[in-house]
Amino acid sequence: MLYGAIFIVALSALPSLAATVSGLDRDKFAYEISDGETQTETFDSLAVGPLPEIAGLDISTSGTGTLVITHKFYASTGTGSLGAGSIEYFLPAEVLTFTFDSEITAFAIDINTFAKTDGAFVATLDNGESYSSVFSAFTPVNTGQFLAFTSSTPFRSVSISTTSKQTYTVDTVVYGDDTKEEEPPPPDIAPVPLPAPILMLLSALGGLLLLRRRRV
Repeated sequence: MLYGAIFIVALSALPSLAATVSGLDRDKFAYEISDGETQTETFDSLAVGPLPEIAGLDISTSGTGTLVITHKFYASTGTGSLGAGSIEYFLPAEVLTFTFDSEITAFAIDINTFAKTDGAFVATLDNGESYSSVFSAFTPVNTGQFLAFTSSTPFRSVSISTTSKQTYTVDTVVYGDDTKEEEPPPPDIAPVPLPAPILMLLSALGGLLLLRRRRV
């Protein structure tokens, strides 16, 4: 009983961990990260042309084209989005990889594509996990995918590939820690009741000591 009580107390003293949640739409993802610390890159403040360096974030592609900021295609926010090469969009065979300077637990990205089925895009993490996108059209068009998740296991890179035959560009990348909860104060440890035989032994010893004092 004593060991069981100690184990339960130890578990209750552990800090809460971020949950693993996938298949999120934009509103649900915003709710999941509402208590966290995240950053957003919309590409709107960057000049059209080759992608410049972004502090804390490295973006690469398996294709041969240079990553570029483009205003040619629909974007989920503003006018800027990310593509590649002279055509300024990604081919279906290309894999787009985001690498972060430190570990994160939450990631989301808008994908401009004609693919209209859930799961058209897959994110593969360096911790071995993978997550799929959901069909979520940009306003005011009827195209677009949204890929968002939170993970209980921190990660430092996300590689995005598509199972469709559609080209794509990306926009509005959100990343960071979905929760920054403070550790709870240590719980009050209730006294562990002594077994009945020990109480009887202590009572007997007390009685013997009382008799000894009376004889003296």
